[in-house]
Amino acid sequence: RAAYDLVSKAADAGMREFSSSGDFTAVGRGAAEARRELVARAAEELRSGSADVTLVAEFLVDAALARAARCAQGGGGIYSELWSLDEGRATVEGLRKSAMLRPDEGSYEAQESVAQLLAAKDILIDEQPPRGDGTGSPLRPLFARVQPHVLARTTSLALLEVFEVFHCRAPGTVDYSEAERAKIGGFLDAVDRTPVLRRGRGR
Repeated sequence: RAAYDLVSKAADAGMREFSSSGDFTAVGRGAAEARRELVARAAEELRSGSADVTLVAEFLVDAALARAARCAQGGGGIYSELWSLDEGRATVEGLRKSAMLRPDEGSYEAQESVAQLLAAKDILIDEQPPRGDGTGSPLRPLFARVQPHVLARTTSLALLEVFEVFHCRAPGTVDYSEAERAKIGGFLDAVDRTPVLRRGRGR
């Protein structure tokens, strides 16, 4: 729980910084630092002997067996295996779902049910009318909420770095700088290390 709270606070701080400064890299910077701190803590506990190595080994074996079991139960060939191995999936819901009930309509139980549905999702998308609908309403951020544990994944952090590359590129720019190539390469490496890609190479 302490680890989750650390990532949550870092992600919230990053979102606030982005909202005030417009610095897109702030979104993932805090979560990335929190993740590095957690990994460093775990590594230090293993090195110092503070951690129960046998217990850590049991966790690793359980994780490997659970992953293998998901694949074995798929029964649908390689595509079912890849689906089961995808540990980076996130549940997504559109905020339009909450607009189905206005505050003055429907029972309290129905409104509470919608609120619970939205609260359980990893990502909330703010579905908005297309431009030119005549309302004159300014566009809001597409992602209304992203749970901190999603932001703290290595693939998500690497993707945010790639977003920043294309967000800042000047129109007409052809080649990439060394720093930009490093960010793109980092994202490809992160994806390449996922269970899905490792299984795909084995195929």
